[in-house]
Amino acid sequence: MTTAYASANNTADVETLHKIGNAAEVANETRTFTKERVAELQEGVDEGNMSLRLLSSIGALMLIVVSVLTSFADLLMINGGSFLFGCYGFILGFVILILEYGKRVPAFGNMESKLYKNMGCLKTVWGRGCLLFFAGTVEFAQNDFINYAVGIYLCSVGVLFILVGRSAARKTATARRNLYTSEQLEKMFVGVDQDGGGFITKSQFGDLTVELDMDLTRREIEIAFRQIDVQNESRIDFSAFMRWWNDEATEKLDSFIPPSDMA
Repeated sequence: MTTAYASANNTADVETLHKIGNAAEVANETRTFTKERVAELQEGVDEGNMSLRLLSSIGALMLIVVSVLTSFADLLMINGGSFLFGCYGFILGFVILILEYGKRVPAFGNMESKLYKNMGCLKTVWGRGCLLFFAGTVEFAQNDFINYAVGIYLCSVGVLFILVGRSAARKTATARRNLYTSEQLEKMFVGVDQDGGGFITKSQFGDLTVELDMDLTRREIEIAFRQIDVQNESRIDFSAFMRWWNDEATEKLDSFIPPSDMA
Protein backbone atom coordinates (compact mmCIF):
# COMPACT_ATOMS: atom_id res chain seq x y z
CA MET A 1 0.00 0.00 0.00
CA THR A 2 2.89 2.32 0.83
CA THR A 3 4.43 1.58 -2.56
CA ALA A 4 1.15 2.34 -4.30
CA TYR A 5 0.84 5.60 -2.36
CA ALA A 6 4.39 6.63 -3.29
CA SER A 7 3.73 5.72 -6.91
CA ALA A 8 0.59 7.85 -6.90
CA ASN A 9 2.53 10.75 -5.41
CA ASN A 10 5.22 10.41 -8.06
CA THR A 11 2.58 10.37 -10.78
CA ALA A 12 0.99 13.49 -9.30
CA ASP A 13 4.39 15.20 -9.14
CA VAL A 14 5.07 14.36 -12.79
CA GLU A 15 1.67 15.71 -13.80
CA THR A 16 2.30 18.88 -11.79
CA LEU A 17 5.67 19.35 -13.48
CA HIS A 18 4.05 18.85 -16.86
CA LYS A 19 1.43 21.46 -16.01
CA ILE A 20 4.10 23.91 -14.85
CA GLY A 21 6.10 23.26 -18.00
CA ASN A 22 3.04 23.77 -20.18
CA ALA A 23 2.15 26.97 -18.33
CA ALA A 24 5.68 28.31 -18.81
CA GLU A 25 5.54 27.40 -22.50
CA VAL A 26 2.19 29.14 -22.90
CA ALA A 27 3.54 32.20 -21.07
CA ASN A 28 6.57 32.35 -23.37
CA GLU A 29 4.40 31.95 -26.46
CA THR A 30 2.06 34.66 -25.21
CA ARG A 31 4.98 36.98 -24.54
CA THR A 32 6.42 36.34 -28.00
CA PHE A 33 3.04 36.92 -29.63
CA THR A 34 2.57 40.15 -27.66
CA LYS A 35 6.00 41.43 -28.70
CA GLU A 36 5.22 40.69 -32.34
CA ARG A 37 1.88 42.44 -31.99
CA VAL A 38 3.55 45.48 -30.44
CA ALA A 39 6.00 45.61 -33.34
CA GLU A 40 3.15 45.47 -35.85
CA LEU A 41 1.22 48.19 -34.07
CA GLN A 42 4.31 50.38 -33.78
CA GLU A 43 4.79 50.03 -37.52
CA GLY A 44 1.17 51.09 -37.90
CA VAL A 45 1.86 54.20 -35.84
CA ASP A 46 4.99 55.12 -37.80
CA GLU A 47 4.10 54.18 -41.34
CA GLY A 48 0.40 53.54 -41.82
CA ASN A 49 -0.70 51.12 -44.53
CA MET A 50 -0.57 51.23 -48.30
CA SER A 51 -4.13 52.48 -48.72
CA LEU A 52 -3.41 55.55 -46.59
CA ARG A 53 -0.16 56.15 -48.43
CA LEU A 54 -1.99 55.94 -51.75
CA LEU A 55 -4.65 58.41 -50.60
CA SER A 56 -1.95 60.78 -49.38
CA SER A 57 0.01 60.50 -52.64
CA ILE A 58 -3.07 61.23 -54.73
CA GLY A 59 -3.76 64.29 -52.60
CA ALA A 60 -0.16 65.48 -52.92
CA LEU A 61 -0.19 65.12 -56.71
CA MET A 62 -3.52 66.92 -56.96
CA LEU A 63 -2.15 69.69 -54.77
CA ILE A 64 1.00 70.07 -56.86
CA VAL A 65 -0.82 70.11 -60.21
CA VAL A 66 -3.52 72.54 -59.09
CA SER A 67 -0.97 74.78 -57.38
CA VAL A 68 1.20 74.97 -60.51
CA LEU A 69 -1.77 75.76 -62.76
CA THR A 70 -3.31 78.37 -60.47
CA SER A 71 0.07 79.96 -59.71
CA PHE A 72 0.81 80.32 -63.41
CA ALA A 73 -2.59 81.93 -64.00
CA ASP A 74 -2.16 84.23 -61.00
CA LEU A 75 1.28 85.25 -62.22
CA LEU A 76 -0.14 86.26 -65.58
CA MET A 77 -2.87 88.26 -63.86
CA ILE A 78 -0.35 89.73 -61.39
CA ASN A 79 -2.30 88.38 -58.41
CA GLY A 80 0.50 88.27 -55.84
CA GLY A 81 -1.46 87.00 -52.84
CA SER A 82 -3.03 84.06 -54.62
CA PHE A 83 0.30 83.29 -56.30
CA LEU A 84 1.96 82.92 -52.89
CA PHE A 85 -0.73 80.50 -51.72
CA GLY A 86 -0.12 78.50 -54.88
CA CYS A 87 3.58 78.32 -54.04
CA TYR A 88 2.76 77.19 -50.51
CA GLY A 89 0.52 74.48 -51.92
CA PHE A 90 3.25 73.26 -54.26
CA ILE A 91 5.77 73.08 -51.40
CA LEU A 92 3.35 71.25 -49.12
CA GLY A 93 2.50 68.74 -51.85
CA PHE A 94 6.19 68.09 -52.47
CA VAL A 95 6.80 67.62 -48.73
CA ILE A 96 3.97 65.08 -48.52
CA LEU A 97 5.49 63.07 -51.38
CA ILE A 98 8.88 63.12 -49.66
CA LEU A 99 7.34 61.78 -46.45
CA GLU A 100 5.49 58.99 -48.21
CA TYR A 101 8.27 57.84 -50.53
CA GLY A 102 11.47 58.98 -48.84
CA LYS A 103 12.47 55.38 -48.08
CA ARG A 104 11.69 54.25 -51.62
CA VAL A 105 13.15 57.07 -53.71
CA PRO A 106 16.89 57.60 -53.05
CA ALA A 107 16.70 61.25 -54.10
CA PHE A 108 14.16 61.91 -51.33
CA GLY A 109 16.14 60.14 -48.58
CA ASN A 110 18.23 63.10 -47.37
CA MET A 111 15.30 65.49 -47.54
CA GLU A 112 13.17 63.10 -45.50
CA SER A 113 15.88 62.87 -42.83
CA LYS A 114 16.06 66.66 -42.58
CA LEU A 115 12.30 66.91 -42.22
CA TYR A 116 12.31 64.34 -39.43
CA LYS A 117 15.18 66.13 -37.71
CA ASN A 118 13.30 69.41 -37.58
CA MET A 119 9.74 68.10 -37.28
CA GLY A 120 9.78 64.80 -35.42
CA CYS A 121 5.98 64.59 -35.29
CA LEU A 122 5.95 63.92 -39.04
CA LYS A 123 7.31 60.44 -38.32
CA THR A 124 3.87 59.38 -37.16
CA VAL A 125 0.70 58.80 -39.14
CA TRP A 126 -1.24 61.38 -37.13
CA GLY A 127 1.52 63.96 -37.71
CA ARG A 128 1.23 63.51 -41.45
CA GLY A 129 -2.52 63.76 -41.05
CA CYS A 130 -2.12 67.19 -39.47
CA LEU A 131 0.08 68.23 -42.39
CA LEU A 132 -2.52 67.03 -44.89
CA PHE A 133 -5.28 68.86 -43.03
CA PHE A 134 -3.22 72.06 -42.97
CA ALA A 135 -2.51 71.75 -46.69
CA GLY A 136 -6.24 71.41 -47.27
CA THR A 137 -7.00 74.58 -45.33
CA VAL A 138 -4.43 76.45 -47.44
CA GLU A 139 -6.41 75.49 -50.53
CA PHE A 140 -9.56 77.00 -49.02
CA ALA A 141 -7.82 80.38 -49.04
CA GLN A 142 -8.06 80.47 -52.83
CA ASN A 143 -11.44 81.40 -54.24
CA ASP A 144 -11.72 78.66 -56.82
CA PHE A 145 -13.89 75.53 -57.09
CA ILE A 146 -10.96 73.25 -57.97
CA ASN A 147 -8.99 74.48 -54.98
CA TYR A 148 -12.00 73.93 -52.75
CA ALA A 149 -12.37 70.37 -54.05
CA VAL A 150 -8.69 69.60 -53.44
CA GLY A 151 -8.90 71.22 -50.01
CA ILE A 152 -11.89 69.10 -48.99
CA TYR A 153 -10.12 65.95 -50.18
CA LEU A 154 -6.91 66.76 -48.30
CA CYS A 155 -8.76 67.66 -45.10
CA SER A 156 -10.75 64.42 -45.29
CA VAL A 157 -7.63 62.31 -45.80
CA GLY A 158 -5.90 64.24 -43.02
CA VAL A 159 -8.70 63.46 -40.56
CA LEU A 160 -8.54 59.80 -41.58
CA PHE A 161 -4.78 59.76 -40.96
CA ILE A 162 -5.23 61.34 -37.53
CA LEU A 163 -7.93 58.88 -36.47
CA VAL A 164 -5.94 55.85 -37.63
CA GLY A 165 -2.70 57.13 -36.13
CA ARG A 166 -4.22 57.91 -32.75
CA SER A 167 -6.00 54.56 -32.63
CA ALA A 168 -2.79 52.68 -33.41
CA ALA A 169 -0.92 54.73 -30.80
CA ARG A 170 -3.47 53.86 -28.11
CA LYS A 171 -3.27 50.18 -28.99
CA THR A 172 0.51 50.32 -28.84
CA ALA A 173 0.34 51.94 -25.41
CA THR A 174 -1.98 49.21 -24.16
CA ALA A 175 0.14 46.44 -25.63
CA ARG A 176 3.31 47.82 -24.07
CA ARG A 177 1.72 48.03 -20.64
CA ASN A 178 0.44 44.47 -20.94
CA LEU A 179 3.87 43.23 -21.91
CA TYR A 180 5.47 43.85 -18.50
CA THR A 181 4.25 43.46 -14.94
CA SER A 182 4.86 46.18 -12.37
CA GLU A 183 7.42 43.90 -10.70
CA GLN A 184 9.33 43.51 -13.95
CA LEU A 185 9.23 47.25 -14.54
CA GLU A 186 10.53 47.94 -11.04
CA LYS A 187 13.36 45.46 -11.56
CA MET A 188 14.33 47.21 -14.80
CA PHE A 189 14.10 50.60 -13.09
CA VAL A 190 16.40 49.46 -10.27
CA GLY A 191 18.74 48.01 -12.88
CA VAL A 192 19.41 51.43 -14.44
CA ASP A 193 19.52 53.19 -11.05
CA GLN A 194 23.29 52.96 -10.77
CA ASP A 195 23.72 54.60 -7.36
CA GLY A 196 20.71 52.86 -5.83
CA GLY A 197 19.20 56.13 -4.63
CA GLY A 198 15.73 55.39 -5.98
CA PHE A 199 15.95 58.04 -8.70
CA ILE A 200 17.12 57.98 -12.31
CA THR A 201 18.32 60.78 -14.59
CA LYS A 202 17.24 61.51 -18.14
CA SER A 203 20.19 59.52 -19.47
CA GLN A 204 19.28 56.54 -17.31
CA PHE A 205 15.65 56.91 -18.36
CA GLY A 206 16.87 56.61 -21.95
CA ASP A 207 18.60 53.35 -21.00
CA LEU A 208 15.33 52.17 -19.44
CA THR A 209 13.38 52.84 -22.64
CA VAL A 210 15.94 50.74 -24.51
CA GLU A 211 15.34 47.91 -22.04
CA LEU A 212 11.62 48.28 -22.72
CA ASP A 213 12.16 48.12 -26.51
CA MET A 214 10.40 51.46 -26.93
CA ASP A 215 12.76 52.67 -29.68
CA LEU A 216 12.50 56.35 -28.75
CA THR A 217 14.59 59.06 -30.36
CA ARG A 218 16.66 61.49 -28.29
CA ARG A 219 13.97 64.16 -28.59
CA GLU A 220 11.20 61.73 -27.68
CA ILE A 221 13.14 60.65 -24.59
CA GLU A 222 13.52 64.28 -23.54
CA ILE A 223 9.81 64.95 -24.05
CA ALA A 224 8.79 61.83 -22.14
CA PHE A 225 11.18 62.66 -19.29
CA ARG A 226 9.70 66.16 -19.07
CA GLN A 227 6.23 64.67 -18.79
CA ILE A 228 7.35 62.52 -15.86
CA ASP A 229 9.57 65.10 -14.14
CA VAL A 230 6.72 67.48 -13.28
CA GLN A 231 8.76 69.02 -10.44
CA ASN A 232 11.62 69.81 -12.83
CA GLU A 233 14.17 68.12 -10.56
CA SER A 234 16.09 66.46 -13.41
CA ARG A 235 15.39 63.07 -11.85
CA ILE A 236 12.41 60.76 -11.41
CA ASP A 237 11.47 57.97 -9.04
CA PHE A 238 9.69 54.72 -9.82
CA SER A 239 6.25 55.92 -8.68
CA ALA A 240 6.43 58.89 -11.07
CA PHE A 241 7.52 56.59 -13.86
CA MET A 242 4.60 54.23 -13.19
CA ARG A 243 2.10 57.09 -13.23
CA TRP A 244 3.39 58.02 -16.67
CA TRP A 245 3.47 54.41 -17.85
CA ASN A 246 -0.09 53.68 -16.75
CA ASP A 247 -1.54 56.99 -17.88
CA GLU A 248 -1.62 56.31 -21.64
CA ALA A 249 2.12 57.01 -21.68
CA THR A 250 2.90 56.03 -25.24
CA GLU A 251 -0.25 57.69 -26.54
CA LYS A 252 0.70 61.00 -24.93
CA LEU A 253 4.22 60.72 -26.26
CA ASP A 254 2.90 60.25 -29.78
CA SER A 255 0.35 63.03 -29.42
CA PHE A 256 2.60 66.09 -29.71
CA ILE A 257 6.24 67.04 -30.03
CA PRO A 258 6.61 70.72 -29.06
CA PRO A 259 8.61 72.91 -31.49
CA SER A 260 10.82 74.03 -28.59
CA ASP A 261 12.10 70.47 -28.31
CA MET A 262 13.27 70.39 -31.91
CA ALA A 263 16.45 72.34 -31.18
